[in-house]
Amino acid sequence: MIPSHLARSAAIVRISGQRCASSGPLSPAARILKRATTPNPESQLGNKPAPDALSAKYASAAAVPTKSTMAAPSKSTALSGFSTFFDGIVSLHGATSDCITLLATYWARSERVVRRDSVRMVLRTIQDLKVLLPSVLYLGLPFQTYTLPTVFRVIPGIVPSTFYTQSVLSIKARTVEAKRTERRQNIIEAVSTQVEDLKTSGDKSVNTSALVYKKMMMNPDGISYSDLNSLLCPLFITSMTASAGLAKPSLFTSFINLTFPHALPRPRLLMWADWVLKDDFMIRREGVGAMTRFELIEALEERGFTRLSGLSMDEMKQMLVAHARFTKSLVDSIVSKRTNEKVFVPSDDYAKVPVISTQLGMTPEELGGVASLLVFARALDARK
Repeated sequence: MIPSHLARSAAIVRISGQRCASSGPLSPAARILKRATTPNPESQLGNKPAPDALSAKYASAAAVPTKSTMAAPSKSTALSGFSTFFDGIVSLHGATSDCITLLATYWARSERVVRRDSVRMVLRTIQDLKVLLPSVLYLGLPFQTYTLPTVFRVIPGIVPSTFYTQSVLSIKARTVEAKRTERRQNIIEAVSTQVEDLKTSGDKSVNTSALVYKKMMMNPDGISYSDLNSLLCPLFITSMTASAGLAKPSLFTSFINLTFPHALPRPRLLMWADWVLKDDFMIRREGVGAMTRFELIEALEERGFTRLSGLSMDEMKQMLVAHARFTKSLVDSIVSKRTNEKVFVPSDDYAKVPVISTQLGMTPEELGGVASLLVFARALDARK
């Protein structure tokens, strides 16, 4: 089941450990939910190395699937009929009960939710509950199956994950792939325009990096994760500190399939990147051996990957592991840059980080550089 993106709502932002400076203090209930379910990736920026459960091949199978693991939809039909609604409601009720149990355990014994599948179940269930009423109203309309491709382009999360069927999964996958294929060249052109604008900055390292970028783009199919990592600190982070910031941020939020991408695109892009970094941390900690096919599709789709329908589980695991290690290398590059400049932002001091903060202690410019680079990497993949 591929739910709408998990990092686009205020509730998800609070759970992932970050909030806008202007949003005010969290309510007591939200504060408890945040403490109970927040991943702890701050060791990536400390002296202790972050744990990595990924083997040389692709995964550790140490994690044991639980009932919160997302399984395959049982029906291959379209979204219609009483049985689909009934099964979806029953599944959502079960997931909600599991979430309440997790929070009650935290309340009674202060035991955090640390397993990735449980954290994602909480986030997925919150998103499903938010769209339950509008989805029931929409799915009750006649001929709604024929309008799903159009609706998915505008509101990807209109259908709760517990209501998905094989047919609807296929419709959404085709819609997302077509949307990203249409926008891939626009992403590349926006980044190239931003690089050209930065050439006049007078910064020698930026100019050198811009020349490296231009050389790479002569053979875009041969660009590796290592090549992209070399562009992060001198180029992509600098693009976020420019007066105009990232060019056309709504292009990036549209590519990663956020609902209403033109609404607050810049902060939502940062929220997306923050969640991806934390999710990748949990993947490196637990491995991907216990993930189901649909969990793999969910994770890859929200990171911007395309053409997933014909891939085997091993291929998807390799892609997800490579991405998790890539984001770790980006974090390491930022740590190295701070070490060289003798600058460090405390991970637990939100007041000193403007606009938005993360448990990784990144500034908005650093997080924005990571976000734009991740989307750029996926746009390069989509053009192949």
